Order: sequence, then structure tokens, then C-alpha cells
Amino acid sequence: MPKLPKFGELTATRRIFLLGVIFFVYSLGVSAAIQTYIVPNIFPQFDLGDGLIVPDSTGFDQAARIKAHEIRERGWGAWELRPQTHSPAGVASAFYALWTPKPYSLLPFNALVHALSGCLVLWLLLNFFSWKPALFGSALFVINPAAMEWVAQIHRDGVFILGNLMVLASIAQLLDGLKSANIRTMARGLLAGLAGTLLVWVARPYWIQVLIVIVLLCLLLIGISRWATRTPGNGKNLPSLSFLSFVICLLLFQGWLANTHSDKFVELRTAEIMKTEKTESPGRKGDVRTGTHASQTYIRPMMTPWIKTQGIPDAVEKKLLQISVMRYGVVTTGGNSIVDGDVTFNSAGDFVTYFPRALQLGMLSPLPELWRGEGSTPATTMARKIMGGATLVFYFCLFGLLAGIVLHRKNPILWIALTFSLVGILVFTYVYPNVGTLLRLRYGFYMFLIAFGAANIAELSLGWLRRRRAGKY
Repeated sequence: MPKLPKFGELTATRRIFLLGVIFFVYSLGVSAAIQTYIVPNIFPQFDLGDGLIVPDSTGFDQAARIKAHEIRERGWGAWELRPQTHSPAGVASAFYALWTPKPYSLLPFNALVHALSGCLVLWLLLNFFSWKPALFGSALFVINPAAMEWVAQIHRDGVFILGNLMVLASIAQLLDGLKSANIRTMARGLLAGLAGTLLVWVARPYWIQVLIVIVLLCLLLIGISRWATRTPGNGKNLPSLSFLSFVICLLLFQGWLANTHSDKFVELRTAEIMKTEKTESPGRKGDVRTGTHASQTYIRPMMTPWIKTQGIPDAVEKKLLQISVMRYGVVTTGGNSIVDGDVTFNSAGDFVTYFPRALQLGMLSPLPELWRGEGSTPATTMARKIMGGATLVFYFCLFGLLAGIVLHRKNPILWIALTFSLVGILVFTYVYPNVGTLLRLRYGFYMFLIAFGAANIAELSLGWLRRRRAGKY
């Protein structure tokens, strides 16, 4: 029998592949146990049918069953990406038609998507840390129990997270190709960016507009970094031109999707909310709704006219207005985890003054007052207690993140990753004052930062242990 190579003897690609298989097996095993045994047998009070506990998932399941039946009756020409406007139902319907119309048909796909996201986090962390710390950080990303909301259910978040991480890895790959003057590396980065953008569009088409802004900000950071470390007279213009060409191709593809293949979700939702407001009683002052505690209430204010700020382009004003209207719509739906429900944005200046609070909520939510109390459903009530314990761990990791920023401040990929993650977190924080929704939407951005902080703590700890063994302490 041939001797199997040890983990340390494998190439980097094979190591990542092996760890990806482990991530997949873990994700599939846990999600299958939750959906087929734990929910129906241990927590039947949470079961909405077939092991589903998320109300949205039951809606996707019903739409997928209808579409799968149509596929079997009329062939694959009946398949739609978004039956009843929902892409999770479209994805699920394909598996229902190929296998059986049960939610567990989708579990291997969900596990694969989550495992690939974990592999991308691992690859990104290897730009800063050695293998063991990078593995520790990526494992924390994968095993976070909050991820089971989409790994063990039917949802769009897994695809959304993977797509965003692919775009982030794409920018890192493009930068690596620029530094090494390797056109093939940059070409691989472009392909990853195109694929990631497509996945984001499948999950949440409106986010393509945010991706364009993020890529432009990252391009600006790369330009500043290159200018600060320039060596005049080297004559190497081809890598820079190639890099710009690849980035422009990525931006053009994103712009094409945003302009011609968007489902206009934000625009339609904005129009819907504005129409609702126009039909309300003119003398109405607001509704009393439950805030972060059962005993805490706030008055939902009426939206006031938008105040234009001089010097800001109309296109930017329009996007800020859309965010304001979307936020107002989220507040009107209520929920037991609404924070700052009385806050509205009526001008560009309001976004600036709210920034410190948005950063606090984006990075520290759920705050301690939401670690207990009643959620919207029995399942979310239990989730509050679980996430309270996990959040304590994440707070510790945030200290590792701050230390890592200081230690790796000269690495441009760090600033790209920080920009990418913070913009993603803040946009969702401004739009979704419902913390339960925010935790799910920010996952890919926030948990990458947590994984970075955890990996940095592991790196520093291992270094301290090595020095202690060497007798330096």
C-alpha cells in the first residue's frame, strides 16, 4: 500500500481542495441533521414543514414545487430563474425536478456553495497568515451556526455570499497579477470577477450597483498604493495597461447587468412604498410599534420631503433617497429586533451624521439587549441566545482585527478587503434597521473580518508559543 502524503507535503491547491471537501462534508452533515432529524424530532414546534423553520423558505419551497411540476409536464423549457420573482425557488425547482420535490434535494448544493465560500476565505487569509491561522479563521467562517439559516434551508444568501467573495478574490488576484506582471493571473482574476458578479446578480440584482462602487473604490486604493510605491523609469507599462483593461471589462460587465438585466427591485419597492404613503391619511402622525424590547416603543415618523444638498450629483441623491425609502419600508414591517426605528434620512447630511451609529450597529450587532427576549418566531427566540454567545467570541476577534490592521497595514490587499467588507456592512446597516435581517445580509462581509481577526489572534498565539519553547520567555 503506497504511503499517503502528509498534509504539509501537499501543494497549496491540493490543501485547499482537501479542506474544501471537509467543509462540504461538515456543511452537508449538519444541514441534513437539522432538516431531517433535529427540527422534526427535537424542535417540532419550529417545524413549518419538511424541516423548514424560515418562513421565506416555505414560500420558496411551494414556488419550486409548482415549477418542478411544470418542468416534468412540459420539459426544461418551462424552467425559470425567478419563478414568482424569487431566484431561490428557481434554483430549488431544478433540483426538485432532477431528484425529488423535497427541501433536502437542495442540501448538497447549499453545502457546496458554503464550502466554496470557506475556501475563498481561506485563500484570502493566506495572503496574510500561515496555514494554521488561516485555517482557523476560515473554519470559524464555516461553522458559525448562523450560516445554517441558508445552508439547512432554502435561501439566496449562500449564493450571494459566494458571489461577493469571488469578486473580492478577483480584485486580490488582479492585484497579484499586476505586482508579478503575470497576465494569466490577471485573466484568472477577471474570470472569477465575472462569475462572482453573475452569482450576485442571480441572488440580489440590485447589489450590482453597490459592487460597481466597491470596485471603483478598490481601483482608487490600488492607484494610490501604486503611486506611493512607484519607481520612476522602470518602463513596465504593459502590466498596468493589462490590469486596467481587465478591471474595465469587469466594470462594463457589471454595468451591463445593472442596466439591462436588473429586476429593478429597488426601484419597484421604492415606487410601492411611495404609493402607499400617498394613500395614507393626511393627518396621520405615525404608528406605535415594538422596538428592541417588548416594553420599548417608538413612534414611526412620516417621511418628509427630501432636502437636496448642493454640490451632490442628482444620480447620487437619487440612490440616497432610495436607501431612505427602503429603510422606511423596513421599519413599517415592524419586527422584534428593530433598532433606531424613529430615525429617517431626509438629506445626504443625515447619512453622514448617522455614520458613527451605523458603524457601531454594523460591527457590534447584535448588541447585548438583543441576546435575550422574544423574537418574531420561536426559532428566532432561540437564535438570539445562540448568537449572544457567538457575538462574545466575535467581539474578541474584533480586537484581533484591529491588531491585524496595524501589523499588515502595508499590504494593499488588506485595505481592499477592508473597503469591500465595510461598504457592504454599512449599506445594509443603513437600509435594514431590523437586526435579525442585518445579521444575515452582512454575513459574508462581516464574517470575513471576524475570520481575519481570529486568524491574526491564532498567528500571534502560535508565535508566542514558539518563542516560549525557544526559551525567549
